Amino acid sequence: MKTTTTIMTFGAVAAFALLSFKSSSSASIEGHTMTADVIPSSSNPPAARTGAPGEITCTGCHSGSVLSATGTVNFDFNVGSTAADYMPGQTYPMQISVANGNKNGFQLTILNGNNQKAGDFINGQNTSTTLSGGRQYIRHSASNNITSFDFQWTAPSTNMGDLRAYYTFAKTNANGTNSGDQIYMGELAIPSGVPASINQIEENPNKIQTHWDAAAKQIHLDYSLAESSQVTVNVQSISGQLIQHTTLGEQNQGQYHQILGLSDVPSGIYIVAIFVNNRVFNYKMMLN
Repeated sequence: MKTTTTIMTFGAVAAFALLSFKSSSSASIEGHTMTADVIPSSSNPPAARTGAPGEITCTGCHSGSVLSATGTVNFDFNVGSTAADYMPGQTYPMQISVANGNKNGFQLTILNGNNQKAGDFINGQNTSTTLSGGRQYIRHSASNNITSFDFQWTAPSTNMGDLRAYYTFAKTNANGTNSGDQIYMGELAIPSGVPASINQIEENPNKIQTHWDAAAKQIHLDYSLAESSQVTVNVQSISGQLIQHTTLGEQNQGQYHQILGLSDVPSGIYIVAIFVNNRVFNYKMMLN
């Protein structure tokens, strides 16, 4: 009996020590590297990752390039219709998709001109909704071997003027870590279908102009910043492949002229994506 008691006591102590170690390790990991903000989410990613004003993108969890969604990600408003505007209170089918990928995910929000929530999402298969900071988000709830996500959006009950959808789409390499993934960022204007008494034209506050100098193999950018902004420029193929990435850094309010050298690029149509803080302006250019 003495031997049995000793073994049982040792086992209890060992089990307690093992549990204590696991608890301590878990707390340590949770406090440093394993929070929801750094683990790629196969489902229901944390909110406010759309690149909308005041938000970050999927790079909060994934380590990879941020690219323009143009040419790679298709966001279809009012699926099956050619109408691109909205009427108050109406419900519209939506779809966001890519051509391929083993593991894909997205997040999207729609805001009014004051960057406030506009309308309500209705989740579909493999999607879910969440609220954060007064904004609503639609996002993936499953990601493996899914290239297309369908859901609905009910427009606000009253006319809120022109709206804008902001979204990010993550194409991951499914290697079990947060490295080597591709993050695509895009936005879409959703104009109001209510007739306006005065024609309103949304101006680009940064007044960006682009020009290709074929002889010198240079891209010329002229733009005026309305406020201090972080500026980067991506040159992408029409299929979304990154050709060149240039970080211009934090720039103060004012007028700028930038020249970007671009050699050894086959002739064709390319997308010059200019990121000003969390907004992206896309320009198609024929480079030859």
